[in-house]
Amino acid sequence: LKLSYGGSGKSETPGARKLGLTRDDMAQASAAILRGLPRLAAYWSTLRGQALNTRIIRTFGGRPRRLLGKTDKAMREAMNHPNQGGVADILNHTIVQIHAALPYALVVFTVHDAGWIAVPTEKAVEARGVIEGIVTQEWDLGNGQRVRFPADFKERT
Repeated sequence: LKLSYGGSGKSETPGARKLGLTRDDMAQASAAILRGLPRLAAYWSTLRGQALNTRIIRTFGGRPRRLLGKTDKAMREAMNHPNQGGVADILNHTIVQIHAALPYALVVFTVHDAGWIAVPTEKAVEARGVIEGIVTQEWDLGNGQRVRFPADFKERT
């Protein structure tokens, strides 16, 4: 997880000692992960370059985040934004699409990557099919990557 936010096994990792892991263990594990995932390592290297050169990182949809922090903080922001910002973009687009397809649907609330939508009881069957189709649509993440995210649906009356 620490690698995903620009960290390395070289620094102290909370909880690692309790698991019996030393800094050397963590550094070796980090290096092994990156050797096994060369495309990921290249992607992270590209993000670091963008962060240092432009101080702007974008989600797959193009939404920018300006990096204002010091180098270490900016690097964590740069590594975080494409993922966390991308999830927020998907949620926002999904809500807009649901509203366009079902004007009577109301957003009750959203949290992280989940949303609660209210519809009139008599339209629940129709709405569920439409909402499921929108929520589970395929997304183009760029670089030829297309993905369909799984979702769980619960009905409450």
